[in-house]
Amino acid sequence: MKTFIITLITCFALPISYAQENKFIISTSFRFNNSNSETEIQKHSNNFTQINPRIMYKLKNKWGVGFLYAISKDKTEDNDNIYSKLTGNKFGGFIQYNLIDITKFQLFSELNASYTTLKHKSEMDTFNDISSKGAFLNINMGARYNLYKRFGIELRLNDLISYSSTKLDVSETKSSSFNLLNNPFQQLSYGISYSF
Repeated sequence: MKTFIITLITCFALPISYAQENKFIISTSFRFNNSNSETEIQKHSNNFTQINPRIMYKLKNKWGVGFLYAISKDKTEDNDNIYSKLTGNKFGGFIQYNLIDITKFQLFSELNASYTTLKHKSEMDTFNDISSKGAFLNINMGARYNLYKRFGIELRLNDLISYSSTKLDVSETKSSSFNLLNNPFQQLSYGISYSF
């Protein structure tokens, strides 16, 4: 893992050293999902929150490369009692391509590759705490509008196409999945950006 991180830093060191004005974009996106259901005998709710900061270096033409990090929390409750909590950390890199690049507006596609760790804690006696690790690839679409010279807002459709491979730490169980347009409007994220 250390070799992977050192390789990524080395790959980005050369172009970063030649950075000019407005060659970098720092952005942070936020995702929120909340669902509730209730019957005569049961209440069920689920809350998901993710914060995803990134830094990108703009290359010539319409390309950009960068690093990303994300932290997420997912909490499920039944009858006002916490049933389970899921905490995730993700870090990796991405390549971004501007499909439309006008002075104040950019429409872009993005390929992300990331490494993720998940910790699952359950309040039920039948389950133990579980942790897992995995690799993820996903393709996103997004739009950025610059309100001022350097400050902008972003809207992203995440995980339009995604592939994941995960392994549970305890049982060494491995699983993989491929998704195409899996509820894309539930994967919306909103963000802010700053160019320098």
